[in-house]
Amino acid sequence: MNVLGAHHVAFTVDDLAPSVAFFQRLGFEVVAQEDGSACVRRRDVRLRLLAAREAVGRTPPAPNDVGRAHVALQVSDVEAEYAALAGAGETFVSVPQHHHSGLSWVFVRDPGGSGEVEFLQIGPPPSSEEIGHP
Repeated sequence: MNVLGAHHVAFTVDDLAPSVAFFQRLGFEVVAQEDGSACVRRRDVRLRLLAAREAVGRTPPAPNDVGRAHVALQVSDVEAEYAALAGAGETFVSVPQHHHSGLSWVFVRDPGGSGEVEFLQIGPPPSSEEIGHP
């Protein structure tokens, strides 16, 4: 087998239009769109968004539920991404989390129903003065 790399990750969403708009707000560009699906890309990350046959309006699965998936986007400053997206009215699962290992992360919900997007910072954890929330 000669796997060259990953091409894309696909998510089935309840409502395609808000999902596409959400990923555009995150800096993704629409590279293809047709009835029931859209492909978005930012640098080397490609996502395919597929409209569910029937929108069911379910809440996303819990962290350990079968079927839960998310995409993690590496960023240089989790706190800055959190502040910008919270200011734009996006819904978060929690405030940013900071691990002693230097990893920091926060999950934001896709309003179209694909689930969640994780923003992940790799590096030294911020000092308590750098964290602008409780």
